[in-house]
Amino acid sequence: MSDTIPTRQVKTRGPESPPTVFNNDEAEARLTAFVQDSIEKIRSKVQFEAGKEPSFFEVNQALLTYQDTNLGLLALHNTAKMENTRAKEAFDDWYAQKYIDVRDRVNPRTLSAQKWYGAKEIELMIRNEYKEEYHRYNWDVIITEQQLAFMRRLLEGWASYQYVLTQLSKNLISELSGLNVENALNTHNG
Repeated sequence: MSDTIPTRQVKTRGPESPPTVFNNDEAEARLTAFVQDSIEKIRSKVQFEAGKEPSFFEVNQALLTYQDTNLGLLALHNTAKMENTRAKEAFDDWYAQKYIDVRDRVNPRTLSAQKWYGAKEIELMIRNEYKEEYHRYNWDVIITEQQLAFMRRLLEGWASYQYVLTQLSKNLISELSGLNVENALNTHNG
């Protein structure tokens, strides 16, 4: 069994701290680093060399350590899910405050309701007036959504890996049975 389970620290953001500032290149670099780090962690758990037939021991060892890695992936998935929820909540809270501020400014109570700006116009005003803040919050949501989607795909791939391991194990057991290894050992020892 593996002693370590791959985990990553949950990012917390207090109400007073703004989201991380990202431009498109920085966001892509952050997501790429996350993906590469996750792939390296998984690659270290895959125990077979390319082009080499795994031994019975290697297949059994991979089956034994499979669950530990799977639990680590589930933990990473839940962490990514929490980060995404936090990013969405921060964006929604910021957006709600800006929406109310802009709406109250452009639709004064003294103005007739027919002359008020509509919701879509107010949304566009927010995006225009608060571009930098909007993009910071929005990119945080986008990145965490992509991390979450990647973790889902990684879990699906890991489930497929379990199927492959099980099939390899069954094939090796069949081969050993076909060779009458047990009978040969009993005859040799007897």
